[in-house]
Amino acid sequence: PGASGSRARTATPDTAPVRSQAQPKSVLDLLSAARIAFQDPKMQLPRGEGEPRGDSALELYEQVLASDSHNDEALNGMQRLFSIAQARIQADLAAGKLDDAVRLRSAFKSVNVDPGALREMDAAIAAARPKWLAAKAQAAIAAGDWDAAGQYIAQLEPLDRGSSADLHRTLGD
Repeated sequence: PGASGSRARTATPDTAPVRSQAQPKSVLDLLSAARIAFQDPKMQLPRGEGEPRGDSALELYEQVLASDSHNDEALNGMQRLFSIAQARIQADLAAGKLDDAVRLRSAFKSVNVDPGALREMDAAIAAARPKWLAAKAQAAIAAGDWDAAGQYIAQLEPLDRGSSADLHRTLGD
């Protein structure tokens, strides 16, 4: 035994530890984890800007619904999270985080929530898209990335011809 009280082992082909892939959690485990996450306001919705971690209440309820689309507890949890998500989506749009807003909105595409609120959310995202594309194009121009700027401007053109024409002039097209 070493200082920690454990023996050092040499891995041989016969004794090498087997790496097990993470076992999928059961619906009951996911629901339990979702209930716990729901109690912490920081864990209710996924973190913005980055890879989803699967530990927010929303992501856990989504996992339940992926295997049991009629699970009443998960559907109820998603409906309760919808009002929280509406505020977050508005904040993301105001901060120019269109990708985060769209990602969060998409979580509710197959959940029975207020259709009027979904239409308003979709309209807010659609209204923010031209401004976001113009900002991305301007940033690409400032960085000298003409290809990216051209792609953003091409996406912007059908939404806002005036802004896209101004950006084309900036590019020298």
